[in-house]
Amino acid sequence: VNPYPAMATNCISVGATTPENRKASFSNFGDGVDIYAVGNLMTSYNTSGYKITDWGGTSGAAPVISSICALLVTAKPDITVDEVKQLLLETGYSTNEENQIHDTRIIADAYGCVKKLLGAELEQLCLDYNVTKNNDSNFAEISFICDDPNANIYYQITEIDYGSSLATPFTHAPVLYNSYKYEPGTTVKLKKYQNVVACAYAPGKAKSNIQYFLAPDFSYESGYRLIPASKSQQYNKITRCSIIDQKVITVPEFIDGTEVQEIGPLCFMGNKEVETIILPESVKQIDEWAFANCPNLKTVITPGVETCGRYAFYQCGNLINVEMPNVTAVNMGMFKNCTSLETAKLGELTEIDNHAFYGCENLKLVKVTNDDISFAINTFKDCDNLTIATPNGSTMET
Repeated sequence: VNPYPAMATNCISVGATTPENRKASFSNFGDGVDIYAVGNLMTSYNTSGYKITDWGGTSGAAPVISSICALLVTAKPDITVDEVKQLLLETGYSTNEENQIHDTRIIADAYGCVKKLLGAELEQLCLDYNVTKNNDSNFAEISFICDDPNANIYYQITEIDYGSSLATPFTHAPVLYNSYKYEPGTTVKLKKYQNVVACAYAPGKAKSNIQYFLAPDFSYESGYRLIPASKSQQYNKITRCSIIDQKVITVPEFIDGTEVQEIGPLCFMGNKEVETIILPESVKQIDEWAFANCPNLKTVITPGVETCGRYAFYQCGNLINVEMPNVTAVNMGMFKNCTSLETAKLGELTEIDNHAFYGCENLKLVKVTNDDISFAINTFKDCDNLTIATPNGSTMET
């Protein structure tokens, strides 16, 4: 591939990523690409003023980087191209490939760039939500609250069909995609198999953390929806939990005579009340995003779990202790942004993927028994208090 004009002097070459922060299949990559930005499923307008909700390509990613450059030039008119590149790389974050080891495959962070350049930090918005039961439909209703009355709240509703592919929550702010603007004081009625992603914005403030929530189905007397194993499903799987008012949830070993063996994707996501989760030894697998964004979850005890999926405990900010003695692989983003996590009692680790412990600033110790395990570029980002115990004579790469 001809590397020019992208590699010409004073140029910044841009690659594109997906809403899941992965390198887009159509994007170039390698040493010739300086920085990445979202370039897929973007909302924009054409020259006739019509709204386009699925625009993309590196032609969409490049203007995102251009806007960041404009912010930096506004803040410091004499800034050089090299200084801009350095800021982009130092403040960005790596793409979400499982074993990302390329330190140049970095997604730009506009706020991070400006914050570092100016040495100033904006007050962050705080977005919260309330969930109630609609007695007529047995489904959930949700309302949002922001600490700034002038903030705009945007939310996205995604249909989930467990019979087909799973709709994974976006890790970008949903305003970039097909979103609704929330009207303060109203209630949003949800249906079966829906998950909600929301974020708040206000001038002069940092956007809120993105909130994720799976709409519960209150029609099951046990509080759980259990799907028995089949030819296409190895284990008996809980796909929905409607228990949203208890601090301690002890999942039963059997539901209506069927053994519980798996916690399905997004199952407890966004549960605001639960502080302790205790799973029976019969549960062997936790799927992706299963306990993500449970803000008050502190302790998880899973004596029988052998496999735990991507982002399973993402953004559980109060999670302190996890006991999963049979888990040997820490998948991508599994404990990302678990800022209070101190102890993770896991098995003999053979794999630690990208972003696995990203942002776990209170994590103190990780024990690794495999002497040739390697870490991705942002596996332990911001884990400033961490000690990694390795075998004597280890050849591990970090």
